[in-house]
Amino acid sequence: MMVVFAVGWLALMIFGYVGALKMAKGDFAHPLFKSQVMLHVVAVGLLVAVMIRAFP
Repeated sequence: MMVVFAVGWLALMIFGYVGALKMAKGDFAHPLFKSQVMLHVVAVGLLVAVMIRAFP
C-alpha cells in the first residue's frame, strides 16, 4: 500500500513541477512554481505528522 502511495506521489510531484514550470515559462521565481513547491512542503509536513502520530 505504501509503495503505491510513494510511486503515485512521486508521479504527481513530477507532473506538477513540469506543468508549473511550463506555465511559468521556465521562471523558478514565478508565483505558480513557488506555490507548487509550498504545496509539496505542506504535504510532506502532513505526512510526517501522520507518521509521528502512528508510531508514538
